[in-house]
Amino acid sequence: EGIEIIIAKDEDLGQKTGYLLGMEGFEKEESPTPSHIDTEYILLKGFTNEDLNYFLQRQREENLIVPHKSVLTDNSKNWTLGYLIDHIMGEHKVMMIWEKLKQLVKIATEVQNLKKDDKLQELLEDATNVLKDRNMTEESLREAYNNLYMYLEKMED
Repeated sequence: EGIEIIIAKDEDLGQKTGYLLGMEGFEKEESPTPSHIDTEYILLKGFTNEDLNYFLQRQREENLIVPHKSVLTDNSKNWTLGYLIDHIMGEHKVMMIWEKLKQLVKIATEVQNLKKDDKLQELLEDATNVLKDRNMTEESLREAYNNLYMYLEKMED
C-alpha cells in the first residue's frame, strides 16, 4: 500500500492535525492563522514499527534529512499543526543539548580519571543526574553543560 502525502500550507497551521489527516470527528476550525514556521516537518500516521524503521532507514540512506518528524498520537491528533510543530522543534532542541552534554560527560570522565578533581567529580555527578532526569528541561541541560564546560576550560589554564 502506498503512502499518501499531504502538503500543508501556512493557513493549515491553525487546524487540528486530525482534521488535516481527514480523520472522523474533526472539522475545519475558524481560527487565526499562526505565523509561518520555517522548517521541514513530517507527520506520520498508520505506520507499523517495522514500516517506520524501514522508512527512516531509507530516508537516511538517501540522505533525505528532515530534522523534525513525529508519529500521530491520540494526544497530537487534537493539537493544531502549528502547536505540534513547535512542540516537536522544542523536543528536538532539548535532545540536541542532551546529546552535547552526554558527549561532554564522556570527555570530563576521561579527564577525571587522570586528574581526580573533587569539583569535577561533583559537576560530573550533577550532569549525570540531569541526563537521567525524565523531567529535564532545556535550562537544566544548558546549566549542567555550561558548568561542566567552564570548569574543564578553567582546568586547562
